[in-house]
Amino acid sequence: MEEDYISISTLNDFIFCPYSIYLHNVYENTDESIFHATPQTQGRIAHLFNFIECFLRMYGFDLYVGVFHRLWFKRKSLVCDVMEPFRCIIDRAVRTAYHRKQFSVKDFTIEKGEYRLKRELSQYYYKVFVEALMSYKMDIFLFIQSYYRAFMRNAPTQAYPQFSLSS
Repeated sequence: MEEDYISISTLNDFIFCPYSIYLHNVYENTDESIFHATPQTQGRIAHLFNFIECFLRMYGFDLYVGVFHRLWFKRKSLVCDVMEPFRCIIDRAVRTAYHRKQFSVKDFTIEKGEYRLKRELSQYYYKVFVEALMSYKMDIFLFIQSYYRAFMRNAPTQAYPQFSLSS
């Protein structure tokens, strides 16, 4: 029987990292603490993975060697690190949509303690997330460009860029 919902993490993976769907299916019955760092298991709604990956590839970074995320089974740890400052974009989009009554608790079901977005609503949620990201695409590009320049100069930590949401 076809399920009438999809999990939020699957929706995010479909949008931002389709390969992750495969890994989730392979390891779905495995304790996540074995292969996930704590920050990765929190705030799953904000996966910006592919968006950030494209910019990092453009500058020739080794995507698998991160700063905070540990190297594990083909995980692009640097992408996980660099996307962290931008989670607030998606968080704000979700909060705004919820307050405008565009998102609702009724859009979800709960299965095995996990909230799952109803399948028929995924396109609508996707649109909201992409629009939110696109409004910051130049900010994200400039952040990664500055990150690259600081990295190449072996600059001190204070010289690395910081991201802040504009009001």
